[in-house]
Amino acid sequence: MNKLNVHSHLYDEQNVRVIPLEGAVNFRDMGGYPTFDGRKVKWGHFFRSGALNDLTENDVEYLQRLGIKRICDLRRSIETQAKPNPRIPGVDYIHLPVIPENNEKEQVRQIGELSLHGDKIILGEPGEMLLRLNRVIAHQTEAYTQLLKMLFEEERVPLIIHCVAGKDRTGVCSSLILLTLGVPEEIVIKDFTYTNQFFDQLKQRLVTKRFLEKAQGENPQSIDALIEARPDYLKAFLKEIEEHYGSFDAYLYENLGISKNDRKDIQKRYTV
Repeated sequence: MNKLNVHSHLYDEQNVRVIPLEGAVNFRDMGGYPTFDGRKVKWGHFFRSGALNDLTENDVEYLQRLGIKRICDLRRSIETQAKPNPRIPGVDYIHLPVIPENNEKEQVRQIGELSLHGDKIILGEPGEMLLRLNRVIAHQTEAYTQLLKMLFEEERVPLIIHCVAGKDRTGVCSSLILLTLGVPEEIVIKDFTYTNQFFDQLKQRLVTKRFLEKAQGENPQSIDALIEARPDYLKAFLKEIEEHYGSFDAYLYENLGISKNDRKDIQKRYTV
């Protein structure tokens, strides 16, 4: 079955975007979303996911049938070293950490790496850590410039972006791609919160015995908040952009190095 037929089979008129894999959770196609000008994001070009380190042989074969050309890993080095991705023949691997590698003082981390640091996990009020995270990573402009420049490398598309849960870091990078393509913000937020469909699976994978030992005495609601995809998390990222850069368009054109013509080119390539 060629790639076109695979895509036709996977993405019927109901726009089913979730792709079940044996070793990964929250793997989905970012295609099909409408844009301001009445077009739609092409299916089968951009995928978002949680961790890929447990991919099975069947999963690898499936990704190859999808025609995946690049995997963009948004995790920090401590995470990639602890749980490296499998190397897939013909697939380019890019390490693009979104959380600053030298952020020890800020203590801005994700659930996937919390148990790798120190002896005690202190989460604070439910959601507080991720609100702070999403504000901090709004300023990772070099990483986002690199991400968006990849969209001009059509020989490296389809691509996957992923972190651990496929939620915050993957969520903000997905939002940058979708907003650049002209998808309305309210739809982008819905895409972000769709991760909540996988809450139980993610909790089972991420809230390990070691994590619970290090988070002993913490509010269970604060633990759940690390796994949830709350609209306020992505809104904090977008608000930080608006407050510090003026608007998303200004952020894109003046800080990420994507010109208006670049944006039109990207939209032409990936919307129909």
